[in-house]
Amino acid sequence: MRGEKFDLLIDFNGSRNKWNGQELLGIVELQQVLRKTGKRFFIKESEFPHTVMVEVENDPLEIYRFLREISCDVISRAMYIESTVETCGNQITQHAVNCIGSKARPGDTFTVKCKVKKRRYINSCHKLMMRIESEIIDGFDLQLDRDQPRWIVHLEFLGEKTGISVLDTEKLVD
Repeated sequence: MRGEKFDLLIDFNGSRNKWNGQELLGIVELQQVLRKTGKRFFIKESEFPHTVMVEVENDPLEIYRFLREISCDVISRAMYIESTVETCGNQITQHAVNCIGSKARPGDTFTVKCKVKKRRYINSCHKLMMRIESEIIDGFDLQLDRDQPRWIVHLEFLGEKTGISVLDTEKLVD
């Protein structure tokens, strides 16, 4: 996954340790869904079972919104990935804080969420989330709201790399 460019991370239903054809069914379903958007895309394998990465030619956030709105049999989750950094606490914190700082306005609310696919590279997701929350509050006059935030800082730990996205919840509910 080094240097891998991708815009979406897609998880399929299935057992973690058992190949049962769900990944192949998921890729077929994903292709069918993405073709409906009329956008050019490229599906890439990942090192994680039942997970693929998708590179989209333009406007991946539009595809992410589309995937959130439709019902699928095998696709269980889609995540928009704005950028990736090395899985290093300082790099993750700096990048996440810079991303929300360039988008949010003073007084806005936010929360930080994370999903860990490979724990070997990160000791404590909770401690890192608290550190990011603290730096955002101190640096940008934003308020933490875990229930109904305006902004979601999402971290996706993918082994050596971490995907980061800052999503405006008001724009996700078009």
